[in-house]
Amino acid sequence: DTDRSRGLGDVYKRQKVNYYDTTLQSVNTLTTTQVAKEIGMEAFKLNKKLKECGVIYKQSGQWLFHAPYSNWGLHGTRTQTFTRSDGSTGTSIYTVFTQRGRRFIHALYDNEWDVKKAIKQIKDELTPGT
Repeated sequence: DTDRSRGLGDVYKRQKVNYYDTTLQSVNTLTTTQVAKEIGMEAFKLNKKLKECGVIYKQSGQWLFHAPYSNWGLHGTRTQTFTRSDGSTGTSIYTVFTQRGRRFIHALYDNEWDVKKAIKQIKDELTPGT
């Protein structure tokens, strides 16, 4: 039984590493800073603009997308680990943008932050599930 449970532990560890490598730290996503720099802004200003447009909101320190944007594949998350002052390990989750999210932000910028105009410009690219 011990050998059997040890084998399952190895499988779990491999799955955990795979999840970390492919999902949490995806290189196909961009930070807010990266996208903001592409349009000549700072990250805090981009978040402010997206909030003013009604696209995102902040909860428990993380920027999240309002519906229906939350279902459009515009974002993902990354998890960052850090060491607390007492030596324990903590984590924080932050929002990152997919290539689709990056495109949406560029369209918003190009359309002076008018969500309806931005969606009209790239509507075929934003169809949920594509």
